[in-house]
Amino acid sequence: MTEAIRKSLLLCDDETDLAEELGEFFAESGWVVRICNTGGEAERLLVEGLAPDCLMTDLRLGDMDGSRLVATARSLPAAIRPRLTVVITGNILGSASKENLGVDILRLKPIDPAMLAQEMEDMLFSKMSD
Repeated sequence: MTEAIRKSLLLCDDETDLAEELGEFFAESGWVVRICNTGGEAERLLVEGLAPDCLMTDLRLGDMDGSRLVATARSLPAAIRPRLTVVITGNILGSASKENLGVDILRLKPIDPAMLAQEMEDMLFSKMSD
């Protein structure tokens, strides 16, 4: 049922190997994937209207904090705003939660990409049903 959903992903992680591996997994799972290794590049694409269904970002990027990238995505007009935001991180600090980061999904690395992909697809389907 969730296969009918157009699934596009903007993936931002400064760990190049991880970004490539995740991008490949999601592409093989039917997602259209765009990979960025800097927050600045991802932010530029979003502001210019890339409009992915999902933004997935690391929390700690080399050039900016991933929460800034999420805030930029959330501030976009509805027509180009990602419907789903995901933060993956190896560095959760203190009371960080998906609520105070303003994201739909927060996962600690290492992640299980198959479980994450299913959760993302379920959430996208749910958001489309609302």
